Amino acid sequence: IGLLHRTRRRCTNRGVLRRTWQAWRAGIAAEAAERVATQLTCQLRRDRVKGFIFAAWRWNAQQTWKERLTAHERAVASTVHSKLVEQMEQHRASMTTTMEQLRTQLAEEQRQRAYLQENLKKVFMRGVCALNFEAMSLLADGGIAAASTPEEEKEQQQRENQQQQQQQQ
Repeated sequence: IGLLHRTRRRCTNRGVLRRTWQAWRAGIAAEAAERVATQLTCQLRRDRVKGFIFAAWRWNAQQTWKERLTAHERAVASTVHSKLVEQMEQHRASMTTTMEQLRTQLAEEQRQRAYLQENLKKVFMRGVCALNFEAMSLLADGGIAAASTPEEEKEQQQRENQQQQQQQQ
């Protein structure tokens, strides 16, 4: 009996020992599994945070690139605009100068035309007065008279000039 009790105790102790060892091994395996799960969770979280950070960096880089491109395009447009404005101002100045020259030329031509008209008027008036005076002298003499002397013609010319000057005034 004693042996039986001892054997039984030993079997019981071995069973308890085995169960304890299995429980301890299961606890260690559970801890390792939990550690692996925690590490995987942390790694997944870090990867997601890295993804968010990279997405934010990419968005910021794209915005910066767009701003630089927009600033460059504005600078180019401003340069083109200023060149066009400068060209238009030069064109406007040259057109204004040309217009002033043409106005001056037109005024000069009008002045010359008026001067020529006045001279033509004077010439025609002299011719008309000379013809009238000649006709009057022929009628006054009663026909064709003897030719007058050069001194008489000069006096007659002077009288005609005086009459023309009085008429012009």
